[in-house]
Order: sequence, then structure tokens, then C-alpha cells
Amino acid sequence: MQVVCIIRTLHHYIASNLQYSTITYMTRTNIYRSKIISLLKRVHLLSISDISGKLSMGNFSTIFRNVEQLCKDGVIRKVTISKDLILYEFIHENHHDHFVCNDCGTIESINLKNPIVLKGNAVSYDVMIRGICEKCIHGEITYTDLPI
Repeated sequence: MQVVCIIRTLHHYIASNLQYSTITYMTRTNIYRSKIISLLKRVHLLSISDISGKLSMGNFSTIFRNVEQLCKDGVIRKVTISKDLILYEFIHENHHDHFVCNDCGTIESINLKNPIVLKGNAVSYDVMIRGICEKCIHGEITYTDLPI
């Protein structure tokens, strides 16, 4: 009889701690994700380092895992500027693409009026146009205008 009581107590202890850990994990994860979404709604195009620095909560790997999950869930999207620079943005209802200046690195949102139509089933599309921005063409760019 005493063994049964010990087993029940042990089972209850494990179950309550497991439930607490799961709830704590889920709450923390939801807090991170909601803060990441809120930040990306306010600030267009951020790297994981930028997100981690602006949130000042959690460590880099936690932010990375949550950002990757939000990408998989289709809430935010990855924008690859170069092999060394990957940025993230919140997915709005109105799709837009990006123009990147080859001189100063400025990134602007653009709306293409006639997207390319492909035969077949396209799942998504991203257009990255590269060139020289107006400020660089006219020599109006200053070091304070450069993106960080």
C-alpha cells in the first residue's frame, strides 16, 4: 500500500512539473513571437541581430528559433539582400518588392504594377531590383543617410 502511495505521489509530482514546464515554455514562446511581430510591424526589414538588440530579451538563439518559426508559419518573410545579409519583414496584405542601391545600400519598398505571370502553380514570388538610387545619382547622399 505504501509503494502505491509513493508511486501516485511521484506520478503527481512529475505530471505537475511537466505541465508547468510546458505552460511556461508556451507562454515564453508566445511572448517572444508577439514581440517580434509587433517590432516588425513598426520597423520594416530587420536582421535577427537587430531584432535581438531591439527586444533586449532572451538570447540570440531563442530569437532565431522564433523568427524561423514565424517564417514557417507565414507571418513574416525572409528577404535575402546578399549572401551576408538576410533581413525579415512582416507580411502585409499588400505584397511589395524591394529596390537595393548598389552604391549606398539603401533598401526601398516598391510596388510592381504588372507582376510577372508564369505558367504553372507559383507559390510565392520575390523581386529584388538592384541599381543606383536617386540620391546617389544626384550626389545627394551623405554618410548620415546610409542604413546601419
